[in-house]
Amino acid sequence: MTRYAEGSAIALRIHTHVREDAFVLYGFATQLEQELFERLIGVSGIGPKVALAVLSGIEPQEFIRAIERGDLARLTAIPGVGKKTAAALFAVFGSLDELYANLDRLPLMKLRGAAAIAAKLLAHKDAAYLARRLTGIICDLPFAATLDDLKPRPPDSEGLDFFFDTHGFGNILRQQARRIAAGV
Repeated sequence: MTRYAEGSAIALRIHTHVREDAFVLYGFATQLEQELFERLIGVSGIGPKVALAVLSGIEPQEFIRAIERGDLARLTAIPGVGKKTAAALFAVFGSLDELYANLDRLPLMKLRGAAAIAAKLLAHKDAAYLARRLTGIICDLPFAATLDDLKPRPPDSEGLDFFFDTHGFGNILRQQARRIAAGV
């Protein structure tokens, strides 16, 4: 949730939660926080306390990145989001592209916090795809080495000296490299 300095003027967005015995007002600093809260409490089994705990446990952008990376550990560190909830997102959609293609289905899932997760995903779609690109491993790069090229061989002492000199490494690393090359 957004934090402000003590004594500073702010504008709050208000959600009025109506129960049989009370009217409770919840204030939010940003529209995104309010939307996420409202979507969270719209999910069966999630009330205002759990919704506030989720919003207090992780920033929206970080939440989206965690979902896109499949970072179950990060998601389950949020109060109110368990392993089942996090895993269900990936089990149902399988990939980030499928998740976004079916984002409108997410709030209808029987999953705690589904509506709030959908709002967070939508708000941070660009960050999600960027995270996927940055954490992906390219497996089909051309590699023109032979098995002989990959066999162990003595280090190139002149090349190492040049590297150490160019990058300002001291004599300690140079001496260590020579000891390694000598097998000491």
